[in-house]
Amino acid sequence: MHRSSCTPGGGDIVNARDRLKGALQEILDQSDDSSTSSTDELLVNEAIARQQALKKEALLQNNQNIRNLRQQQRRRRRRELLAESAFHHTYVMKLFDRSVDLAQFKEDTPLYPVCRAWMANQPHNTNLVPKLRTPTPEPPPDESNPLLEGTSGSGDDADLVRDTYKMPPPLPLPDGELERKRLRIPSPILRKHEEIELDYEVKPPVPRDTLLRDHIMHWTAVRKKWHETTKTNAARYEPSARILKAIYKKAQKAFE
Repeated sequence: MHRSSCTPGGGDIVNARDRLKGALQEILDQSDDSSTSSTDELLVNEAIARQQALKKEALLQNNQNIRNLRQQQRRRRRRELLAESAFHHTYVMKLFDRSVDLAQFKEDTPLYPVCRAWMANQPHNTNLVPKLRTPTPEPPPDESNPLLEGTSGSGDDADLVRDTYKMPPPLPLPDGELERKRLRIPSPILRKHEEIELDYEVKPPVPRDTLLRDHIMHWTAVRKKWHETTKTNAARYEPSARILKAIYKKAQKAFE
């Protein structure tokens, strides 16, 4: 006789195992969901904390800027009070509801600073007086430009790019131009003036084509002479033009 493969109560065991597997799988799913939700909550909390830290840092920086601005305003106000309270002889002139202290200006002071102080309407403020500037120091001997000394140097424009303190003087005038004062204006071109005869019966009028031709010839010569005079006068400043051109080329190479 063959033994039966189905033991008593075998179906119940299979059902129990299935239930156990289902319960375990449900527990695993719940643990995965809880871990995912906890990770999301952690990321959200970190983002919130980061935003709060940035806001706090910005607030501290803003407070520091406000504190520095207030300190600068106090210093400026203190300097103004000290300047106004400093003793000096005054000669206040009032004009059109504005006042200016003329005693703080020298006799050779230009009119513009005086007018500017009058517009400020602060007669007790001594900071409106123009400051004395120190004279420009003389260039060292080894920094002199060869064109300023009347020599041509090596002939290379790169040698001209140095610490330039002044431009070379223009070339001397030709012998025939020494007495002219306005070098950029050419001498006028003389025209033959004829008396206009209004009595056409005695002398007929000049034809229109003849007048137009004469005018074109004259003013063409005038324009040509102006161009020649301008070119001749500009040639006297050729050393300065070479220095400026060399400086410009060097500046352009620095940006390439």
